[in-house]
Amino acid sequence: MRKETYLFIATICTISICLNSSCKKLENKTSQPNKTPTINEEKSQASYRVLHYWDSFDFSDSIRISRPDITEKAFVDFLNILPPYDSITIRNSMKNMLQQAELQNSANNNAYFYMLKLCNHYLYDPNSPFRDEELYIPVLEYILQDKSSNETTKQQTEFDIKMILKNRLGSITSDITYTIASGSSSNLYAIESPYTILYFYNPDCNACKETTTFLKTSKSINDLLQNRKLSILAVYTDTDLSLWKRHLNEIPSNWIVGYDKGQQIEKLKLYELRAIPSLYLLDKDKRVLLKDANIMYIEKFISGIQ
Repeated sequence: MRKETYLFIATICTISICLNSSCKKLENKTSQPNKTPTINEEKSQASYRVLHYWDSFDFSDSIRISRPDITEKAFVDFLNILPPYDSITIRNSMKNMLQQAELQNSANNNAYFYMLKLCNHYLYDPNSPFRDEELYIPVLEYILQDKSSNETTKQQTEFDIKMILKNRLGSITSDITYTIASGSSSNLYAIESPYTILYFYNPDCNACKETTTFLKTSKSINDLLQNRKLSILAVYTDTDLSLWKRHLNEIPSNWIVGYDKGQQIEKLKLYELRAIPSLYLLDKDKRVLLKDANIMYIEKFISGIQ
């Protein structure tokens, strides 16, 4: 057979295949309507973006890493998109971030330790508006199994995890014994009300003064107190009882106010009081609804209880 004949047959076959393929594509387009992504598909796509948020970030660039307008901003943006996701997605996304940073860590590039510093500052610092121990737990868990931290850091991390897991959201909080001005004592578990605000305070600190004023003037909180749906237990944990007694008249009479005799809370590590004031919202079973929360969050939470 001549060469020209081969070329002619090959051309006809190619055209036929192309036409057939085009017809099938057209047939698929006309026979299937446009498909709107389902809610599950949208969630899956969103979860993928969170899990792979740091994939395109260059942790190997030691100069860019230390620039707050780049790395710190990216980290804050990352925290802002985390809340809607389930705990597994959040845990894996935090792990992915730290894993990628650790892979690039070296003597000349502290990418991993810089990211740990950001995590500690934003998620664990008592004064951080982003503070969230639940987000910080996977960070601590990663440190325990990393190849970069020294033994001292790992020991401190083990202690931090132990304290964070105490009085965790959803758990029954630790009972405490308090002593009132008359000298008699009682305990947290003996309080019978649908909700309890556990308020660790020092009457001489400015932040505590502001918190006390807020509690005294909040309509929703005082309505619940009046209707006996809420109790407030204010506990002084320091040692200067003369200071505490001088300020007792500043506490409303419908609060329970006492002090920690013998500093048992600190000695027994019942609560981690890294900063004062520290507030917990508990239900009738003394289950933790809000842990070490801003008083405005507590007010917002209970405003729907009326």
